[in-house]
Amino acid sequence: MQLDYLRLSELYASFLAALGGVSITVLTLVLTLYPKPAVGNSSRFWVAALFVATISCFTGAHLMAETVAFISGSKSSLVGARLSLLASVNIYVAAMLLIFAVVLLTANYVKWISILVFPFVLLITLCWMYVTATTRFEPVPSHPRIAARLAICFGVAVGIAMYKWAASRSCEDCFLFASFVLPVFSAAFSFFYFVWIFNSQDRELNVWLYSFAIALPCISLFGTGMGLVLRK
Repeated sequence: MQLDYLRLSELYASFLAALGGVSITVLTLVLTLYPKPAVGNSSRFWVAALFVATISCFTGAHLMAETVAFISGSKSSLVGARLSLLASVNIYVAAMLLIFAVVLLTANYVKWISILVFPFVLLITLCWMYVTATTRFEPVPSHPRIAARLAICFGVAVGIAMYKWAASRSCEDCFLFASFVLPVFSAAFSFFYFVWIFNSQDRELNVWLYSFAIALPCISLFGTGMGLVLRK
């Protein structure tokens, strides 16, 4: 099935811009309510998650807009598809960051609903990443299923480590930093890889890098979030 990546990129650009607007609005509200969070207060994690989500959203929206312009002015739909897939990395990461913040914000009120919703969102994210990695890359890369599965397995290992760290009641500033290294890296990776492919259109999008750029930060955020929620 041939997808209309021009239309898809237009919709994703609008979605990411809207999601970024939500993130920055909630961030402003959180900073107003918690101007000086105490050590150990999970509001520091809300702020960090919303801040990184805002950056990821606007990075993704910018890349999607560039993709729309490229497809509109070029006959190479194959390169346009690669650029759209690469820019979509920010959708997964930004959505998980926003859900991460929402889960922490509501944990004191609907803790068990948060615990049920968070893994459901992660499952949807990973399933869609797997489908995309195994069906939408052209030309078809070697071993896309292995790439997606290994990315998920490594992500689970990182997620378990982050969960144990978050649940141990010993979260320090270094842990706060570690929790958001991967999401920031994914946003930066998508930008620089996008420029690399854009400047030389014969370059292919590596399915391994794509899978790891989504699975690692998303599962890491899930592990951290669940650890913080269950520690409350």
